[in-house]
Amino acid sequence: MLRHIQNSLGSVYRSNTATPQGQIIHHRNFQSQFDTTGNTLYNNCWVCSLNVIKSRDGNNYSALEDITSDNQAFNNILEGIDIIECENLLKEMNVQKIPESSLFTNIKEALQAEVFNSTVEDDFESFISYELQNHGPLMLIRPSLGSECLHAECIVGYDSEVKKVLIYDSMNTSPEW
Repeated sequence: MLRHIQNSLGSVYRSNTATPQGQIIHHRNFQSQFDTTGNTLYNNCWVCSLNVIKSRDGNNYSALEDITSDNQAFNNILEGIDIIECENLLKEMNVQKIPESSLFTNIKEALQAEVFNSTVEDDFESFISYELQNHGPLMLIRPSLGSECLHAECIVGYDSEVKKVLIYDSMNTSPEW
């Protein structure tokens, strides 16, 4: 079953393309719910290869603030997804320690490292669980290969036992912890 899902995700990933004009072609996946390690993943998760997103005037977005401040333009690109600005999220969760290297190039490490005290862990679990149940998967957008390159990751599940999120990485072809 998992291999079938991985193959499906691989074909979806390969079909995610950006036109020369910078328009993003989106494809839905996770069309059916499935269960892995006790977690149900939710339907209709947008997973897009957002390596470069261009603004309406043709300029590359150079910072997350440019994207999140232009809600209408962003909604046109990612409809139905809650956008989380990762640095602010971790600050709001009172993260005690962040990996020494760049936060945005280590979002998986930051989310999965032991950087939360027990209270924050509970808050983080509640936050993720609530968002997944009420709003569906969470898309994380971060700079990747320089300020003009954006990378999309999507939280599609949460394992409360090991305090880890299940992330679909748009640069890979299968979900992984």
